[in-house]
Amino acid sequence: MTTGEAIRSKRMKLGLTQQQLADKIFVTRQTISKWELEKSVPDPISLELLNQVLNLTEVFNKNIKKGANKKMRIITNFIYVFLFGILFLPFRISWVQTKLNWKKPLFRFLIIPLVGILYLIYLHSLKDAVFYMFVVISLIIYFITARYFQEGEV
Repeated sequence: MTTGEAIRSKRMKLGLTQQQLADKIFVTRQTISKWELEKSVPDPISLELLNQVLNLTEVFNKNIKKGANKKMRIITNFIYVFLFGILFLPFRISWVQTKLNWKKPLFRFLIIPLVGILYLIYLHSLKDAVFYMFVVISLIIYFITARYFQEGEV
């Protein structure tokens, strides 16, 4: 049974109109209608008042779980954004350092290939198909980057 169905069922069992119930929990009749039609859900305070008037403990507990799920979703999204920052920042820093140091032969012919070799050694620990896919993607990204920096020199 959904929240709206439970509110409507209990309200009708008690012989209350939407307006009478609305007056008891300090909301408008339209709000009660929206709750019953599942167009919105009661806020925590209204839910507590509904629980007191209609004795809707199962609906109350269900919405508490929904609130906990919403908090969990917020925490999960924060973790995803944080991890994206951790994963994105090294690439961004590498990009900026490459752009700043591209004209230095030591950087271009020693450091970049060394980082590339270490990257490939790591990738080689993956499955062969994944390894080859990452090698191709990495080479494409490298050549696009090199072309971009070369055009900036002209």
